[in-house]
Formats: sequence, C-alpha cells, structure tokens
Amino acid sequence: KMVLDPHGYISEVRHSQAKILLMRHPQTVANQARRFLGAQNMPLSELGQQQLKQAIEGLVSWQPTEIVSSPLERCLAIAEPVAQRLGLDIKIDERVAEIDFGAAEGLTHQEAMDKGLSLPWGETAAYWPVEGAESIEQFAERLRAAAEDLELRQGKTAVIAHGGVIRGLSSYWLHIPVSRLWNMTVRNVESTLFVNDRDDGITLERFGIKPEWLAGII
Repeated sequence: KMVLDPHGYISEVRHSQAKILLMRHPQTVANQARRFLGAQNMPLSELGQQQLKQAIEGLVSWQPTEIVSSPLERCLAIAEPVAQRLGLDIKIDERVAEIDFGAAEGLTHQEAMDKGLSLPWGETAAYWPVEGAESIEQFAERLRAAAEDLELRQGKTAVIAHGGVIRGLSSYWLHIPVSRLWNMTVRNVESTLFVNDRDDGITLERFGIKPEWLAGII
C-alpha cells in the first residue's frame, strides 16, 4: 500500500507482523520409553517435570497475546499456568491434538513391528494406517484448517502442541511434502517461530528455540 507522507513523499506502508510460536509439550513417560503417544494422556517423566517449569517461565517471558493449546494434558500443563499468569484465556483447539496412532498407541516401534503394524504410514492408499488410527490425509487436513485460522490472528500467538503437529504445520507453511513429515526433529519444550507478514506471507524465523532463549526473542 502506497501513501503520501507529511512531507509529500510517497512511501510504502507495511502491515504489522504477527508471530506464531509453536512449542512442544514436556517429555512424558511414553516419550522417555520411546512409545507411540498420540491421542492418549500420559504423565510427565521426571525430566518432563523439570522441562515444564522451564517452558512456563520461558513462555511467560515471551509475553504472548494469545494462547492456543491442544486439549491433551501434556500441553495444558504449560498453557494453563501461563494463561493464568498473563491474564489470558486459552483457546483449546482439537485440531492441534497429536495424530491418533490407533492400535499402535503405547507400543514401541519394535512392538508395533512384531504385531505386524507398519509405522510410520505414508500418505497414499498403499500405506493405510493401522486399525483405529488417523491417516496422514486426515491429519494434514485438520492441520490445514488450524493453520488457516492461525494465519488470521494478530499479535503474538503461542501454540502448545505436539511433535507431529509442529512438523505438520511447518510442512504446510514451508510447502514441504507431507510425506517428509517424519524427517523433522522436534524436541520437547523447544519452539519453532513463524512470522506472518501480511505483505510477504508466512516465513520461518527460528527453530529449535530453547525455553530460556524466549526472553530475548521479541
């Protein structure tokens, strides 16, 4: 948009940038044991309890203006105390819950293989998910809907979610094929930061952000 400034010069006015921070939940006992954990709730590990404190302090220091959270307990463990301390409401969004692993929930990769369950599954009909699980197509579609909603938000939005969700949203915004979903490493309580510029669209600003670094990120 071009406007005439007080001195008579034409200048470009850019819309303000919105920030979208994607933070993964703390380590659970299932994560610690390397078990598939999607739609189920599971307690935090001892390390996860330590990570929880770091995540809360880090997110409070980042000062989000909105908080969006998965409905699962491991995400609400961060979202609820942060919202309380900042005087914010939480938007609980079912669309940013982890992918449902169905019959593979709670199993290790080897246990799944021993049961004849092929994981992770692909995005085509040749690689249907295990019984009761979400397909990649279903997962990607609900994340697309969540992403479109997040793109409308102003200010600084913190999304407390899961490794699969952060991979999926990142794939969508970076135009990476969903088939590469599992090739991205997302560690517990680390964050990925996207900038939504109304002129230039969404860009990746930083990834692998540890909670203690958030205080220095505007």
